[in-house]
Amino acid sequence: MFPGQPATVWGIDHKVRRVVLFWDAPGIPSDQAEFLAVVARSWGLPLAPAANGFCLTIPMVPSKPVSPEKAAVPEPPDDRRLDLTEVEAWIGRLGKLPHLHAWEGGTSLRGHPIHVLEASLDARGLRSRRKLRFLKPTLLFNARHHANEISSTNAALRLAWRLSRTTAGRKLLQRVNVAFIPLENPDGVTALEALLPGCAGHKLHAARYNALGAEWYADYHREHPRFPEARVKRRLWQRWLPRYVLDAHGVPSHEWDQPFAGLANPRFREHWIPRAFVFAILPFIEQPWHPGHVGVMDLAGRLAEAMAADRQIVALNAELSDRYERYARTFAPDIFPASVNETLVVVPTAPRIGDVNFAQVYWPLTEVELITEVVDEVVDGPWLAACVRAHTVAAETLLKRLAQQPPAVLRVNFSRQEGLTLGWRQRQKA
Repeated sequence: MFPGQPATVWGIDHKVRRVVLFWDAPGIPSDQAEFLAVVARSWGLPLAPAANGFCLTIPMVPSKPVSPEKAAVPEPPDDRRLDLTEVEAWIGRLGKLPHLHAWEGGTSLRGHPIHVLEASLDARGLRSRRKLRFLKPTLLFNARHHANEISSTNAALRLAWRLSRTTAGRKLLQRVNVAFIPLENPDGVTALEALLPGCAGHKLHAARYNALGAEWYADYHREHPRFPEARVKRRLWQRWLPRYVLDAHGVPSHEWDQPFAGLANPRFREHWIPRAFVFAILPFIEQPWHPGHVGVMDLAGRLAEAMAADRQIVALNAELSDRYERYARTFAPDIFPASVNETLVVVPTAPRIGDVNFAQVYWPLTEVELITEVVDEVVDGPWLAACVRAHTVAAETLLKRLAQQPPAVLRVNFSRQEGLTLGWRQRQKA
């Protein structure tokens, strides 16, 4: 804490289970000592001035066995759509698991709650979000912006469960934090559930948007958004300052035939037929002069490599990509863009959403906002499970890449001339 002043263990009180550390700091003025203690306490450190120094009392948090209730939480399903009440119940159950925290991030236009799940390892039983977000990079996983794109909710819930309940997940949390919005558009989901009976196999684009049938992408970065749904993602971004953002989406699982619109919707002509089973949308891939270009091209390669490990996804990608090239791109290459990577279709951010992509707005604080698209409007069974798996592979690829980055180190220095200085420095070697 003080340069050249190692802490000394003053004592261990086993009755109340605490450790008391002491730093020797002779000659420090009492007002500065009190100021330092106040700042430290604001960071969750119970520091107090002592004779010729400071003492820090740290509670000894015993490891508690997982209760039977928590241990009984199964992995959320991947092969069926979850309705709104089920999603809320799953979030409540997952929020009680170790390393997961659930809270209400906001409400929709019709007053439905929009829930948040946060995954992080607490240091010594204390939770300091400021320390967590600076010492470890964060992934923000946003799901179900469009209500009829159903698979991302299952993927978010399953990933949260894995981070808490598996050894591999907890190992990742040693190097990263993850913030989830498992279902961003509850009003759209209520419309979807009202339309679904008798409409099996329909993509139900009428349930895509919010209660007013409006898109709120453009409201994310407004000081006063028109729709309350737009506040949650921005609030979570400000709370964690994520290095990566994953916005998981979907497209129609079959040909889009819209009468009186020239076959396809004029705003979404590039989605007339699926271009692949799963494809990725990345910023900066067509901007070699941008400082973020090299990073996203590397990420595109890693995503393709990860998807190539799943034989079913590879086969479905090849089949749908061949149709797309033969029947769409061959005749209208200006409407139907080419792929950047041969294994995984990777395309640039569309101009209509480029100015709301969090990486394009806040680079380099947020380096990448990846949009994944799978053909999930509206499917179930094994096809849905494959869509969920594709989203999960993308998310895990982002997390593994973040985990490879050297963690930051908190530096706390004090001098009579400059006072207290807090800083973070990235280690050169992991």
